[in-house]
Amino acid sequence: MSALPVPLTWNERTPDNTHAVLRLPVDHAADYMAGHYPGYPILPGVVVMDWVQQAVDSLHDGGLRLHRLDRARFVAPLFPGDILEITLRTRPREPNGEEIHAHARIVRHSDHRLAVELDATFTPVDTHA
Repeated sequence: MSALPVPLTWNERTPDNTHAVLRLPVDHAADYMAGHYPGYPILPGVVVMDWVQQAVDSLHDGGLRLHRLDRARFVAPLFPGDILEITLRTRPREPNGEEIHAHARIVRHSDHRLAVELDATFTPVDTHA
């Protein structure tokens, strides 16, 4: 089951899919918020990672999996009612394009405060495994 609160609709996207911006609401009533710090709900980091995974899949026609999290900084919490803005930059990491390197910068849209910054490597899913 997807943790995305809405269908994936890009707010900005380059023709070569190397740069894209996505805005997503953090919904208090969503299943992914249940029990995550009762009385002080914040968006779980694993949901943020899931949204980045799905965004990379959307840009590169699916079939990718997180291979390595190269760097992650969770700087500020995301609360219900926030709109988070994922700015994603991707590029092939190897000459044959087998790996995709993604840099995601996630801010709260209301105040443009940095919430999460990460660098990750995605590889094609091995369907023969």
